[in-house]
Amino acid sequence: MKNDLTLIFFDLETTGLNPEIDEIIEIGAIKVQNDEIKETFHSLVRPNKNIPKFITDLTGISEKDVEKAPRTEDLKDKIENFIGDYPLIAHNVIFDKTFLEKLLGKELKNEVFDTLELSRLFFPEFYSHSLQNLVKKLEIKSKGPHRALTDTLMLYSVFQKIKKEKGLFPQEILKKFKQIFVNEKNFDSIFGDEWEKTENTETSLKWETKEENSKKLTLPFKENLKESNFKDGVYYVESDINEEILKEITSIAKNKELLLLIYSEELGKRLTQIFEKKGFLVSTLNNYERFICPEKLQFFLDNPSLVPPELRTYLAILVSYIFKTKDFFVDRAPIHILKNPILKILSSCEEDPSSCNYKSFCPLKRKIEEIKFSEVVIAEQSILFDENYFKQALTNRGTIVFESFRLPKIFYSHKMDLSFLDFKTLLTYSDFDQEKIDRIEDTYNSIARFLYGQDITKEIKSLKDLLSDSHNDLMQKFFKKPAYQKGFRDGKIVISAIEKDAQKIFKENVKFFNPIIFIAKYDRIGDKEVLSEFTGLKGEKVKDKFPFNNKNIFSVVPLFTHSPNYDEFPEEFVKFFEKIHNKVKTAIVLPQQILMKEIYYSLKNKGFGVKAFGTDSADEKREIDLFLYDLSTGESYKEIYLIKFPLIQNNNFNPEMDFYSALLVKNILYEIAEKSNGKTIVFYFDSKLKNKEYRSALEDMFISFPLYLEREESLLKIIERVRNQN
Repeated sequence: MKNDLTLIFFDLETTGLNPEIDEIIEIGAIKVQNDEIKETFHSLVRPNKNIPKFITDLTGISEKDVEKAPRTEDLKDKIENFIGDYPLIAHNVIFDKTFLEKLLGKELKNEVFDTLELSRLFFPEFYSHSLQNLVKKLEIKSKGPHRALTDTLMLYSVFQKIKKEKGLFPQEILKKFKQIFVNEKNFDSIFGDEWEKTENTETSLKWETKEENSKKLTLPFKENLKESNFKDGVYYVESDINEEILKEITSIAKNKELLLLIYSEELGKRLTQIFEKKGFLVSTLNNYERFICPEKLQFFLDNPSLVPPELRTYLAILVSYIFKTKDFFVDRAPIHILKNPILKILSSCEEDPSSCNYKSFCPLKRKIEEIKFSEVVIAEQSILFDENYFKQALTNRGTIVFESFRLPKIFYSHKMDLSFLDFKTLLTYSDFDQEKIDRIEDTYNSIARFLYGQDITKEIKSLKDLLSDSHNDLMQKFFKKPAYQKGFRDGKIVISAIEKDAQKIFKENVKFFNPIIFIAKYDRIGDKEVLSEFTGLKGEKVKDKFPFNNKNIFSVVPLFTHSPNYDEFPEEFVKFFEKIHNKVKTAIVLPQQILMKEIYYSLKNKGFGVKAFGTDSADEKREIDLFLYDLSTGESYKEIYLIKFPLIQNNNFNPEMDFYSALLVKNILYEIAEKSNGKTIVFYFDSKLKNKEYRSALEDMFISFPLYLEREESLLKIIERVRNQN
C-alpha cells in the first residue's frame, strides 16, 4: 500500500470568506508520493469581481497581478488532471473544498482530510491551530510570504510533524482512534500502513493524572486558623481594584478563609500572585463546569459505535488531550477543548467521588480535597448561579465579588444548553430508550418555528416529565431550571435552561457565604441602587475614597446616525470614522461578534490598521482595537467608540435591563478611560439615546457630561476645537 500512497496538498487565496459571492484568485498544490514532492501546480486566477484592499494587504495579490491571469473555465481541466482521485489535504479543508467545487462546477468525490483537525488530534494542548501558529510552534522554517503555494509547502511540513508526533502515541490509543473513526475516516489513505507504527512501546491504555504540588499535602488544619474579626453581613464597596482595597482583603484572609469571585482572567492571575506571595494557599476554579469523568470516557472508548458520528472526532481529540496532559479537570485547557461538545456530556457525576471505581484519578475528588485545604479560592462569578459540586467545600467562606457590576449580565446570559445530539449521547450512556429519543427529536422539530431567545417552557413540559427522573446528573440539573428558551449552537437548535429569579439565588447564597462583599467602581445610576436592587440583599455601603477625575473625558452622542440595528449602520459608521479619526490609539467596543466582524472588515478594506480581539493574534499591535463589552484590554486610548449598549436580556422593553446595561457601560468605560493620559474623546452610538426620557433617566451612566449633537457639521467643528485645546 505504501508504494501507491499519493497525496494532494493544496491551498487557495480568495476575495473573501463567502463562497456564494467570493472567488478564488490563486491556487497552489503539490503532489506527494511516498513522502516525496513529485509535482507542483500554481496559478493566479482572474476573478469577476474586484479584490478588496485588505486581501491585497494580506496576500500581496493586486488587481494588476490577475488582470492577465486565466479565468476559472481555462483552469478546470488542468486542476482535475492534477488532483485526479487522490486524497486531498488542506487546512480547514471544508472552506477550500467548497471554493474548489464552485470553480470546477461539480462535487468532488476525492477523500478529504483536514490538517486543522489532525493537528488538534495530535497537538491538542496547543492554544491555536492556525497554520501560522503551527508553523511557529513546530519550528518550521517559513517558505515565504502568505501565498497559496508557499502555504501549501508549509502545510506539507505541518503534516510531516503530525506524522512524527503520531509515532509517540501508544499503539493502543492509535487503535482506539481507528475504532472511533471506523466508517468515518480511513487514515490508511494518508498514512498507509504506518498508522499503527509507533516508537511508544506501551501495550495497554492506562489513565494517569498530573503530579500534584506537594505543599498541598502539608496544609494546616482549618480548625487551627484564627476566628475572623470581620463582621458578618453584606457590603457594597464603591472602588476600583487598587492597592488599598487589595491590602484590606489580604488582611481579612488572615482570619477568614476566602472565596474570591472574578470575571477577567487577568485579574484572577493578579490575585493568585498577590495571595501566594503573602504565603496563602490558593486554589483556582477555572471552568468549574467542565471536567472529564474517567468512567464515562472509558465507557465511550469501549463503545465508540454508540457515539453519534458528528461527535466522534471530538471524542478522539479529548482522549488525545488527556493522554498528553493528564488534565482531567481541564483547568487550563485551550478554548477548543473547553468548547468540545462531548466535554459537556463527560462533565457530570452520578457517583460519590469517594467510592467511585476511578477515584484514584477522579478530577472532582482531587479538586474538592484541594479546595478544602485552601485558604483562598478564586473562581468565576457564575459559580453563584449554579448548582455545582463544590458548594459544600466552599461553605462559610468570606466572599469577595470583584467587578460586581457584571453580575446582571452574567446572570441573564448564563444558560445550560442541550442539543438533540447531547440528549441522544446522554441517553446512550444511561437510560437508553429509542422511544424517548424519538420523542426528544419530535420536541426539537416542534420548536423550530420559534424565534431565537423565545420562551419555550410550555412546549417542553412533556419532555421534562419524560426525562426528569433520569439517573444522569446533568439532565437532573437541566430539568430543575424554572424556564427554557430556544437557542442555537454551531447552527443547530438547542434548548437553553435558564434561571429567572436572581434575588432568590442571592438569598440562598447568604446562607453559604458570609460575609459577602460586592466591589465595583460604580454600583448605582443616579439615585437608583442598581446592584443592591438586583441582588435583593440589604447591606452596608462603603463610599469610594478616590472619585474619578473626569476632566479629560469628552463625551459625545451623535444623534444624526442610524441605530446600530440598521443594516446601513456599519457602512455609515466607517464613513463617520474616516472623518473623525485622528490616527491615535483607538478602541471600538461592541455588543456582538456579527457587528464587530462587519465593522472590522469594512475598516480593513479602507486600509486601517485594525485588531479584533478573539480574531487576530493576541500579541499583534494595531492602531485600532475592536473588542466586545465582555473584554477589557488594559490599554490606554485617545478615542473610544461605544457602539450599541450591551443587551442584558432579549426583552428590550424592561426598564431594569436598561439600568443593568447602563451600569455595565459606565464601569467598562471607567476601566478604559482611567488608564488614558490627556484628553480622551468618547462617542456613544445607540438608538435609545434619541429618546429624551431615556437620556434623562440614565444620564448618570456617562462619566462626563455628554454633548448631544443633531448635525455632523457641528460635531466636526467641536472635535477640532477640543483637539486643538489638547
